[in-house]
Amino acid sequence: MSGSVKLASRLREVVWSHRNIESTHALVQSLAAYAPQGSMILIAGASGTGKSTLSRKLLASLTGPPASWPTGQLPIISTSICNDVQGLFSSKNFVLRLLDAVQHPFYSAPPGHSSASPSQPPELALERIRLRYSEPHLRLTLEKSIANRETKYIVLDEAQHLLKSGSARKAIDNLDSIKGLAERTGTTILLVGTFEILPIWNRSAQLNRRLQDVVLHRYYSERTDDLEEFARILEAFEQLLPLDKKLSLVREAEYIYGCTLGIIGELSRLFAGACAQMSALQKTSIDLATLKQAAHCAAKLQTLRRETLGGESELRGEVAIFDSGEGPQSVPAKGPARPGRRRPMRDPVRVPQHSAN
Repeated sequence: MSGSVKLASRLREVVWSHRNIESTHALVQSLAAYAPQGSMILIAGASGTGKSTLSRKLLASLTGPPASWPTGQLPIISTSICNDVQGLFSSKNFVLRLLDAVQHPFYSAPPGHSSASPSQPPELALERIRLRYSEPHLRLTLEKSIANRETKYIVLDEAQHLLKSGSARKAIDNLDSIKGLAERTGTTILLVGTFEILPIWNRSAQLNRRLQDVVLHRYYSERTDDLEEFARILEAFEQLLPLDKKLSLVREAEYIYGCTLGIIGELSRLFAGACAQMSALQKTSIDLATLKQAAHCAAKLQTLRRETLGGESELRGEVAIFDSGEGPQSVPAKGPARPGRRRPMRDPVRVPQHSAN
């Protein structure tokens, strides 16, 4: 078991240092340094390209190590955007998570108490705060806390969960609310998410003025330099994995690329699965058959391909995930219409055609 743990740790180290993460990290650092106060940076990429790894690197590099921070200050905070028990985004829960990230004393004791007691666990105190205080009150408390902590950067991972709001309009409103938080606190907010967030990207010129977008790319089979880097990564894995003497990852690069689409997270998953198959079969090395057993089935690979290529098409403006809003759109009625009132529908605008005399 200890050998498997060591191998898994070594695999993570290889994924940490690949080229696309390093180049994207350098770009985001520069954008953050030059961004005016109240700006937002959107970092989007396919699932498995290394967005969470990039977030951790940014937390470590944007403001220096925590030991160098002045006492009481939090120059950078982070949290993940999570949905509530019903699977929808809750702006109130989001504010509470940020209050937790900024280490507000709410989370050690209820207001008016000097310390938490065994009869008042933190989880119960948090739930009572959520029920007792309104969202505007909590939002104002958050803005004051950010100012007191002199926070400059807020990193929000899993930003695609903003879309789980019941409608496209609400999702855009959520993004506008986050933009307002950045403007009122003078912070730079970094949103990190999958391509699912693209439907609310580029929806308003005012938002675009405040929003810089960055894509964390996979490695593309159409680009020679990407294939060379992909082969280099495979060579690095060859040095770590207990491979059969007949198996060369570089020689099988075409097959491996087809299983992973050039996504390094998928590559790591493939090799971790091959190691698990090797252990389960009580083998001492990984051969091609073991590698194929760890690969995605056809259905899962099709899902991966559809989501990845669909997101890249959306970036190029080739696909509209949400309706653009042009043309007449029916609004479903919630119940029977009142007598004499038609169901709402947007009327098309027609320009009268004048005949030439």
